[in-house]
Amino acid sequence: MNFMMCLCVAFATLSCSDDEVMPEPEKPIEATDGGYLFAHMTDANYGSIFYSISRDGYHWETLNDERTILPSYVGH
Repeated sequence: MNFMMCLCVAFATLSCSDDEVMPEPEKPIEATDGGYLFAHMTDANYGSIFYSISRDGYHWETLNDERTILPSYVGH
């Protein structure tokens, strides 16, 4: 079989049918799917690490029932 005949056979075996179900394209990520994670200390518990999250960067919610994540952080 020569090269051109191989190409013709290869293309002939590929088929598209209207009966085939194409998967739905993935939905784009909405703005509500993102957010910020902030590792921080407080004045009352300096040296202890807390985590807070925010969707908009202005309104924050402290995670872990407002308990420390790392009770004795050393370093900067």
